Amino acid sequence: RLMIRLLRIFFRDGTDAAREAWRNRDVAHVRVMFVHGIQADPSQYKADVLRMAGFNVLAPNMRTNYLAFASILIALALLVASMYYLYILIRSRAKIEGVAAYLALALLFFYLLHVFVAILWRWKFTLCLNTVASAIETFKPQAIVASSFGGAVTVELMRTGVWSGPTVLLSPAVDIIHRLLRRGGELPIIPDGMTVTIVHGQQDFIAPYTDSLRLHRDSDTHGEFIDAGSDGHLLFSWNDPQDMKELVLNTIATSRRRRGTRRPSAVTRGAVAAKEDSTVRTTAVC
Repeated sequence: RLMIRLLRIFFRDGTDAAREAWRNRDVAHVRVMFVHGIQADPSQYKADVLRMAGFNVLAPNMRTNYLAFASILIALALLVASMYYLYILIRSRAKIEGVAAYLALALLFFYLLHVFVAILWRWKFTLCLNTVASAIETFKPQAIVASSFGGAVTVELMRTGVWSGPTVLLSPAVDIIHRLLRRGGELPIIPDGMTVTIVHGQQDFIAPYTDSLRLHRDSDTHGEFIDAGSDGHLLFSWNDPQDMKELVLNTIATSRRRRGTRRPSAVTRGAVAAKEDSTVRTTAVC
């Protein structure tokens, strides 16, 4: 009986794997690049979701997580040290002039620190651009899915002409990275005529939802803006492989229709239709 049970489990698992492979046979040839966020790496779950959807996925490692963690840790340590020293000054009943001078020096110090961090991240941002551009040249993706910081990198590559293909931006941090790098001038927009789908949740407290609305409104692109409702920065409501598959394929189909070529052969809309009951979609076809 034990042997029969083991054989049943073996053949059932093999059948499930074969069924999954058969279901994803239509997208196994589709090359999708995933550009990860600032505190993530190529093993981020969204990359796994794309793989589970059946795509041929490449996720270049921009190695930003350690630098991001170190920047946050140093900033918090300096803030705590400054507040503690200010507390000591007040408790020792120092003269108001001394406290004011300390506050002025502390503000100057934090300003210089902010400038230093901006210069450091400009250097790192350039390295990230080169890493992803090199991966695009070798992998030749048919679509890019970018999350958070990766969205800022991808938009910059679109602005410089390195990438012009179908793109999905998940909670893109385009505006906040622009401010972090202290670039000045107008906020970035996506070049005209690109096919870009933006997905963003209203409860995102890292990259504001309104920033993506601004990016979509100011950019003359083909595609749509998908309001993920009460979802946050990590977009847990889009962790279903079938939903992600539909999202990417629909973006590719929009790009191909715009260019006058045939759309992908197998695009099932059931999962996206079900999601539309719980999310509000704003579509802008230019």
